[in-house]
Amino acid sequence: MRALDGTLEADQKADSLIPLVKIVLTHGETTYTYESDRILDVTFTQESDRQNATVLLDNSDKAFTNLDLKGFQGVISVGVTTDGGDEYSPKPKMKVIAQELPSSRGGRRGRQLTCTLMLAGIPNQLEEDRAEGEYAPDEDDTKTVKTHIREIFGDSGVSILDVYDHCDSYDIVFGDEEGKSVCDLLDSYKPRESYSIQEGSSRMERINKLLSWTECVIRFEDDGLPHIFKPTTSGAVFDYEYELASGEHIFFAKSYRERLVIPNKIIVRSLLSQDSEYEGSATDTDSFALMPKTRWYRFRVDNNGDCDDLAEAILARFQADAERGYGYVPMNVGAEVHDYVQIIDSREGETRTGNIKYLSEHINLQEKVWEMWFHFGSPDPTSLLVGAPPAGTSKFTDYILELFEMMGLVAQRTILFGVAGTLIAEDNASFEIPVPYPLHCERVYINVKTTPTGAQVIVDVNLNGATIFSTQANRPKITPGLTVAQSGKPNTVVFRKNDILSIDIDQIGSSNAGADLIVELRCKLRGF
Repeated sequence: MRALDGTLEADQKADSLIPLVKIVLTHGETTYTYESDRILDVTFTQESDRQNATVLLDNSDKAFTNLDLKGFQGVISVGVTTDGGDEYSPKPKMKVIAQELPSSRGGRRGRQLTCTLMLAGIPNQLEEDRAEGEYAPDEDDTKTVKTHIREIFGDSGVSILDVYDHCDSYDIVFGDEEGKSVCDLLDSYKPRESYSIQEGSSRMERINKLLSWTECVIRFEDDGLPHIFKPTTSGAVFDYEYELASGEHIFFAKSYRERLVIPNKIIVRSLLSQDSEYEGSATDTDSFALMPKTRWYRFRVDNNGDCDDLAEAILARFQADAERGYGYVPMNVGAEVHDYVQIIDSREGETRTGNIKYLSEHINLQEKVWEMWFHFGSPDPTSLLVGAPPAGTSKFTDYILELFEMMGLVAQRTILFGVAGTLIAEDNASFEIPVPYPLHCERVYINVKTTPTGAQVIVDVNLNGATIFSTQANRPKITPGLTVAQSGKPNTVVFRKNDILSIDIDQIGSSNAGADLIVELRCKLRGF
């Protein structure tokens, strides 16, 4: 957890507080600062290898109409007004990757001009850094996991790996440099030919692969640097606590679901090409006794001890990911992923502990929204055995909605648009629909009575005049010869009551346009 001034940490727990938010945008010598009087809404989400933010700004004076902020570095800070004045805690540095200038009715606020900034963190940028060639260590390579990671990042004291030398370099802060633990495998294990980089491989994915052979995690912090350390996962010393008691940081809701660790036995063996055969294993005895499931791995190793150590590290990740639960709390301005936290529930007479794997924060000062969700564990979306949701829906928000649905607080809702007759490419192609109640959009489905020919029919959906598909490739598209299609996952999924929905027909068939379109937004009622 980010260190907070004692006054800030105490005052954020108060029953009544004055929340603050600001964003500082810089590019070269140019700096813009916007605070609570300009910011309408902020959402910030983070995982170990992903950070995203959306900032909605008031543009009623057209201050942003001719201001291009793409590529600016952005630092979002949140805080509260204390006896000592306004105090903030900054979030990690991000980059503005998209800017939209919608004009809408603005729901309850009347017609409104706004500016939406979409920001991506350093791990997202590393995901887009791709290898320009191949890198394949041989059996005589002496580099440890730590050395490989340092070379991929271009850490001070080493040369950045040739296949990534077209990318930015980053210094790394290792846990033992700041009073945290590190895993011994970071310094001792030499992957050799067990590890390679293919042309086109992302930096973030290759770093994650190396870390998966240790018990270390990575976190990108407000200093703009990656921090690699072994997180605290047990014991009575917590990064933060939430409790239903006077003077403590309360929680709105919490849930915890225990599940089996699957796989629950890991066997590591030496490579088939090695002259000597080695083997080691690690087992979660409780889960193995109930439903034994084993996975096998092969690595270049020097002895059975290497196999045991690797098996323990791999199993530890599956054990951590088996934690299933969430907390829904007032904002903790210093919260970070991998924080070891405790929730004390006097109503049930129990406590729950876990490490935050997913964190989502939402601020809307006009609507008095100051909330945060965190998720324990990272369900494996490929495993049907543990009931994990399908790929693309395993993020925290989906899981929270699943829990609320189980408790009877979520119901399916559908919003329909219709366009009769032969289609034409046009904006605002149907009537506008005000959102009747808070919704979470899952997918958009479209169908036509007459199929297009020559080109696809492509439809976009707008919320208050701005597309919900900032990733335009996810828009629903009907291919010639077909009559139905579904979208990819929308980027904007939270609809608030009285927001305005509309549709655009972005493309029609070039020979036969297609006819009689139905657009169906499948949503869930938000229970919070």
